[in-house]
Amino acid sequence: MKTSSALSLCIILAIGIVTVIGDFSGNTMLWAAVQNACHAPAFGVFAIALLVLLRNILPRYNHAQLVYYLLSFGISILVGITTEIIQHFLQRDAEFIDVVRDSLGAASFLGSYFTLDSKITCWTKISSGAVRHVLLVLSLLIFLSAFISLGFSATAYVMRSQEFPQICNFVSCWSDQFIKLQDATLTRVSPPVGWSDLSQSQVACLCLGESEYPGVTIEEPYPDWSSYKTLCIDAFSNSLDTLRFGLRIDDIHHNYNENDRFTCQLILVAGLNSIRIPLEKVKRAPRGRETDMKAIQRVILFAHRSERPVIVYLNRFWLE
Repeated sequence: MKTSSALSLCIILAIGIVTVIGDFSGNTMLWAAVQNACHAPAFGVFAIALLVLLRNILPRYNHAQLVYYLLSFGISILVGITTEIIQHFLQRDAEFIDVVRDSLGAASFLGSYFTLDSKITCWTKISSGAVRHVLLVLSLLIFLSAFISLGFSATAYVMRSQEFPQICNFVSCWSDQFIKLQDATLTRVSPPVGWSDLSQSQVACLCLGESEYPGVTIEEPYPDWSSYKTLCIDAFSNSLDTLRFGLRIDDIHHNYNENDRFTCQLILVAGLNSIRIPLEKVKRAPRGRETDMKAIQRVILFAHRSERPVIVYLNRFWLE
């Protein structure tokens, strides 16, 4: 076996194994976005290695180089689909979007390599120079498109930092990266009649469904709350009935025991409710330790065993 074939085979196997079982340390959404984006360059390298291997083991296509490229691209897509299926059975995250990233990476690397490949004789023609450059630019754009999701995530983290001590602005698009819904819907609407802050053109309408714990989670808020005294929430209810919600705050050390976090009940009456929670209570809530106020992990607003849909209007959570 040629050295190039052996090296290509090692690269192919390594990328395949890492894609299936690799789970690098880190539990932030940004790090997850980085790992997802890495599918593109990984499968780009995979496709080039496969191209080299196919050329060595299928010499009969020596005068039809495009066949190797098409085979490499097609096999790369099949391998991408297969790895996601295997991940599903291994109880790991399997997402169709990862196959798209795999395909984008393979297409961009193969396209770029095609413009530089000495075995592609069409580039010897002077008139082909423009086509060659167009293909190279197109390949670069295809590769960059695989990083769109990572770009959105990184932008959301930047906005999160810039708007602190605002924890979450429910009407800002960047907040969507950090908001998770459980048996609930969140829509942006005009402020309801009676909302006192007329400067707001939109507020969030949170509708909690009929389930045991419907709610909204703010994942990975800006973590360092140590310099502030109060968590502030403005919530509006247009129900004539008194509404009861739970508020939960976890730090990064939370062990998922109910005694290892801050939880309180919020009572909402009709109209605007200005809720102010002393952070000292949050700090002293866990049994046997203190909440790490420099490492807040999530904030959850939820209802308990709701027997009918409940609607509450929110604008933002912030610290004072």
